[in-house]
Amino acid sequence: PKAGAAPRLSTPDAALNAVFPFLLEQIKRCRLFGRTGFYQSGGAWGFRDQLQDALAMLWTEPVLLRRQLQRCAAAQFEEGDVLHWWHRLPGKGLHGVRTRCSDDLVWLPYALCEYTAFTGDEAVWDVPVPFLTAEPLREEEDDRYFEPAVSDCREPLYEHGARALDRALTAGEHGLPLIGSGDWNDGFSLLGVKGRGESVWLAMFLSLTLDHFAPVAHRRGDEGRATRYRTAAAEYRRAAEACFDGDRYLRAFADDGTPLGRAGQPACALDSLTQSFSVLAGLDAVRAGTSLDTALRELVDREHGVVRLFAPAFSSPSATAGGGDAPVGYISSYPPGIRENGGQYTHAAVWLAMALLESGRAEEGAALLRMLNPAAKYAGNPGLYGGEPYALAGDVYAHEEIPGRAGWTWYTGSAGWYVTTVFRSLLGLRPRGDRLELLPCLPSSWNGYSLTLTLNGTPLKLCCRRGEPELTVDGKPAVFIPLDGRPHEAVYPC
Repeated sequence: PKAGAAPRLSTPDAALNAVFPFLLEQIKRCRLFGRTGFYQSGGAWGFRDQLQDALAMLWTEPVLLRRQLQRCAAAQFEEGDVLHWWHRLPGKGLHGVRTRCSDDLVWLPYALCEYTAFTGDEAVWDVPVPFLTAEPLREEEDDRYFEPAVSDCREPLYEHGARALDRALTAGEHGLPLIGSGDWNDGFSLLGVKGRGESVWLAMFLSLTLDHFAPVAHRRGDEGRATRYRTAAAEYRRAAEACFDGDRYLRAFADDGTPLGRAGQPACALDSLTQSFSVLAGLDAVRAGTSLDTALRELVDREHGVVRLFAPAFSSPSATAGGGDAPVGYISSYPPGIRENGGQYTHAAVWLAMALLESGRAEEGAALLRMLNPAAKYAGNPGLYGGEPYALAGDVYAHEEIPGRAGWTWYTGSAGWYVTTVFRSLLGLRPRGDRLELLPCLPSSWNGYSLTLTLNGTPLKLCCRRGEPELTVDGKPAVFIPLDGRPHEAVYPC
């Protein structure tokens, strides 16, 4: 996959036009190359983190994702689980932490499917990469920081993705995957410490990943896995659907069976993630729409420009799930409204905007993206926000004393999801290997947009306008533009 010239975007939203090229550089320079920032000095590779960052580079330099897929596969153990994060130290080998985190490994097959669907590069599935080998975590170990050995076993990336899914396919009392020492929200580190806690969000994420991976297994003649993955996806989707609770989807179940995310609970009565992923995972459209309404009503603070991860926040370090006996984890050590503890975690806020746009709710989705845009914040009350206007913040405080204040900026994967949401869900670009499908979802205040970029080696000049006739390619009606390496210019209707 070839890199192209930097995209040039022109929309009626001047703040979006201004910040967009900076976000692309934030992803590449800070998240992938530097892996550090003023507020968080680290330098480590994060398994789930940099895979998500590299997903956004599909739009400009897809080779960076291809390299990251191999890099992460090389941080996977023979059993299918992975290092949560690692360093490669000068003159030494790879040192990292093996955990019981339940979602890290799933991002590898998810990213593999996204890469091949976008680029059409099927050869990546056959790239051989060695596994790591080490003694599995003992029963009394929650994690282990060490230097694992490199196994003699080298398998194609397809096998790495399949082993990750094989390892991830667990189920608890409610048919949901076990949450382990946390899913996407690492702060829920104690919900499943006894091996019984379950994640509703992970059921949703797994169902969409399994749906994408099963056809790959079928094409490769791996019918046993293809059938098992289709069946598991349907079962997880049914289990997640059973967690619809009036006007929202529950978030998780603790080890003692107490649900998290139920209306009226003292903390985390509503969590953004399961409302957004109910749409992205293809759950019942009516229920998903209701859950989005609930999220907009209870999580979005328009006065201060904050989209809370969940509400209410946990009020003490000893907080439990749903007021029961099970501790939730280190998330409750943060002050209320700070970071994951009921503040804005911008990853999740962007996913909510994506879900709205994918549901056809253009006005609300675009408004949420503008609320998150750091450049737009400086058109209002810059003293309130306090972060740079050219770098997306990873978190924004919802604490009652400083609502709307930026937490840390630059070193955040939310910039990658913001870029992807703008390209795919707002502007409507859906690359499919040898063609580009166009399905814009623009607010009524926009008369269109123009965009210049290169996709899969094909230079494109696109112009979307209201009232335009049906798109034609080479004089013939079409719903897509061929990505054949030749320059194309197209004007198409919003």
